[in-house]
Amino acid sequence: MAREENVAVFEDTKRLYQTNERLKAAVEVSRKARTRQLIQKGAIMEKAMPQTNGMTLDELQQYLYDDL
Repeated sequence: MAREENVAVFEDTKRLYQTNERLKAAVEVSRKARTRQLIQKGAIMEKAMPQTNGMTLDELQQYLYDDL
């Protein structure tokens, strides 16, 4: 009986580990998609407003919030 319980615990642990790995992979895909989207939006902004190209992040924020 103890061997069967050990096998059951092992199988449960294995499923839990596999589920955790799938969740990590899904989070990573989502993070990469978000990063790509932010880069693309930044590129569009730089193309539409070339005056922002040399600005620091603080200057850009100031420009976007106050000057537009």
